[in-house]
Amino acid sequence: MICPSPYSSRNQFGQLLNDRQLLGEAVEIGTHQADFAQVFLDVWQGEKLYCVDPWSVPDGYESQVEQLWSSSSRSADKRIAISRLEKFGERAELIEDLSIPASQRFHDAQLDFVYIDGDHRCEEVKKDISAWSPKVREGGIIAGHDFICPGEEPENWGRPIQRALSETLAVSRDVFVIVEENGLPWSWYVVN
Repeated sequence: MICPSPYSSRNQFGQLLNDRQLLGEAVEIGTHQADFAQVFLDVWQGEKLYCVDPWSVPDGYESQVEQLWSSSSRSADKRIAISRLEKFGERAELIEDLSIPASQRFHDAQLDFVYIDGDHRCEEVKKDISAWSPKVREGGIIAGHDFICPGEEPENWGRPIQRALSETLAVSRDVFVIVEENGLPWSWYVVN
């Protein structure tokens, strides 16, 4: 079931985790330039955030990311991410890899939080959910970005993510949706 969240921004995930005493390890899939990672680490009191991104365009994904990455190169994006995260020292670690291979580096129930914002194609989101859900401990949070993207074409980002969630997590759990302020893309989360 899809439910409204009491939170008004994905920038509140750090506080949500603090409030739930989820202070171990977390993963962000699709770090890009580390905008979210930086805001998250500024608030979250946890031990370590692993930032997973191939810093390249996966096969078959080129058409979906033209508008996002047209003004910069993926290597420039990585340099920006490194610059933004260096102040966090060992609390932030970059993993330059695709999501599924990166998931194999973690044990089941090792993580408190996973934020999925990588490949937005429906089947790829479903693979991410399948690969990463076991890595999140009971009571931890599985979340993601772009549930709805106001102002974008309906088929661009949101629809495949909505379909992936309805075919996986929403079958057995409540999916909370964060209606972002200022027309920003909405995030989603479930409690594992």
